Parts: sequence; structure tokens; C-alpha cells
Amino acid sequence: MIVAVDGTTDRLSIAVGIPGRPAVSRSLEGARRHTAELPGLVDEVLAAASGGWSNVTAVVLADGPGGFTGLRVSAAWAKGVVRARGLRLGAASTLLVRAVPLGQAGHPVVGVGNAMRGELFCARYRFEPDGSILELEGPRLVSAIGTMAEPGDLVAEGLPDAADLVALAGRPGGVHWVDQVASWEPRYGRPAEAQVRWERVHGVGLDDPAGHGG
Repeated sequence: MIVAVDGTTDRLSIAVGIPGRPAVSRSLEGARRHTAELPGLVDEVLAAASGGWSNVTAVVLADGPGGFTGLRVSAAWAKGVVRARGLRLGAASTLLVRAVPLGQAGHPVVGVGNAMRGELFCARYRFEPDGSILELEGPRLVSAIGTMAEPGDLVAEGLPDAADLVALAGRPGGVHWVDQVASWEPRYGRPAEAQVRWERVHGVGLDDPAGHGG
């Protein structure tokens, strides 16, 4: 059984299930609630799925790009849980999670997320007839969807659902399994607003947290 978490937007989404079967999911609104309510919401969903931590084999996380606070909270929680319980940690881009509902065999889908400052996060995928997923263009900042989308592409702009993250764990190209949990970090996509303001005031650049490890 897999516990899936998407905390990349103001809506926290949790799902518990087995790839290929319907997952049990819950969500709550409000980015400031992620820290206090994530653990309890996971326990609630586990109970609703008639399971417990003893049945869980992995935690799968939407690793961005997205909101800095939600990503930081969900990643810290996931890293602590998998290390304490001896579970596997998997990750997939939240843009891919958004693309899943529109995935059709052989048809490209562009996953889109709000990057603020008048920009978007976009990535382009193709869902193959054999069930595998091919990343055509990885997540990047764009000024408009047309910068990445090609004629005929489907565009996925809906909020991510952790139930789709559970499904991705069973598809080739869907989830990356993390080997080095301690050093792994999510893909923030860009520096936090606080960092941007600090750099503007002080005229000094800090390390860019947008990278990805593990």
C-alpha cells in the first residue's frame, strides 16, 4: 500500500491505495494548514482505507515545482517517515500528476502550474499505449503555455490529486524512487519570495534551491 502526498499548492491532497486500484483520498484547503494537519490527515485517510502503517510499503510525494512552504513541509514529513519506518520514498513532478487525468495513449499533455510573478511552470508528457510515460520536456518556467505546447496538445491546468500520484507509482516513467533520502530535495522551481526580496534589498545572490537531488 502507498501513501501519496501532494502539497505543492494551497490544497493539500492525500491518498492511500495500491496502483491499479481505486485509491482513498482526502484534501483540505489553505497553505498555512499543511504543517499542522498533514500527519493527522494521513492517519485519517489510512483509517478510511482500512489500513494502517503496518500495511504501507512506500510514501510517494509530488516533488514540485510548486509552493515553497507546502513542498518544504511535505518533503520534511516524508523524509522523516520513510527513514523512521524503513519505507521507500518515491517522487514525481506535480505537473505530471496534473497531466494524468488527460492522459491518452500517444497524445501529448502539457501539465501547467502557477509560478506567480506572471509566469507558469510547464512540462510536456506523452502517455504511451503500453502504459509507460515519456517526458518530452521537463519542468521549466514559461511566460505562456504556448511557449511549450504544440498544436493538438492537451493542456492540464487542474489542481493535482494525490490519487493520481498513487496510479503513477505503477507506471514506467511515472515515479522516481529515491536512493539517497537524506540528501534528496524537492524541485521548488524557483527561489522563495522571501529570498527574492532579500536579494533585491542586499544585492547579493543566495544559493538557488530550485535543484533536485537523490
